[in-house]
Amino acid sequence: MMMVVAPGTVRREKLTEAHGPPHWTPQPAGVARYVSFRDATASGVIGDARRANAQKGEQLVAAVRDAIVAILRDPANLELRYGGHIAITALTGPPCREG
Repeated sequence: MMMVVAPGTVRREKLTEAHGPPHWTPQPAGVARYVSFRDATASGVIGDARRANAQKGEQLVAAVRDAIVAILRDPANLELRYGGHIAITALTGPPCREG
């Protein structure tokens, strides 16, 4: 994806070293904490970037775009929250209720 959205940041000469564990350890839904890729893998890469190319990146960017658009177009995912702000519940989960 970086070859598409920010090609100038891709260090192509380092692609032979750009591989790491095949996946990130999944966490329970709604739980997230920051973990540096460097803490997860010595190369700083999840997966195998040696197989990357701009065409695959374009396909991934399009798939992510389509998924976001589908979420935003579904009124069931939109909810007015405190102060009249719209929250996308598919991304944020149900609102926290006190009491």
